[in-house]
Amino acid sequence: GSIDLGTCNEELEVELPPKSSLAQTTINMVKICIGTGVIGIPFAASQGGIFFHIIGLSMITLWNGYSVHRLAESRSYIQHHKNKNDEWIEEPLNTDGFGIISWYAFGSTGIHFIDCNLGLLMLGIIIAYEGEMVYSTKKLKNP
Repeated sequence: GSIDLGTCNEELEVELPPKSSLAQTTINMVKICIGTGVIGIPFAASQGGIFFHIIGLSMITLWNGYSVHRLAESRSYIQHHKNKNDEWIEEPLNTDGFGIISWYAFGSTGIHFIDCNLGLLMLGIIIAYEGEMVYSTKKLKNP
């Protein structure tokens, strides 16, 4: 026999698993990036030499510090002007950092742009990691 689901008027309660917190997500992202850095940085140092390695790491450090500073300044600018304005603006859910800033600047297109770029970044990290693992495994088998 078949069951007619059209006559069932009971509400189904589905318990969703808890979402990961911002801290858990951040730790996972850091672990992903550190894993790639552990592979890439020594290789870059061996190819460029210690002098260029130190210059390159210094430039990356300065650039990352500048980027984080701009992100924090943008976020505080948004918070300051949002509090001055009397009208309430509903921010998108499950978005923080770059997403909120891009939403204020470009609307939902900005969030989609950031999400796509972060997805491409993660894909690139995975491809680089897999490529290095395949190369290292082959090198170990045939020295």
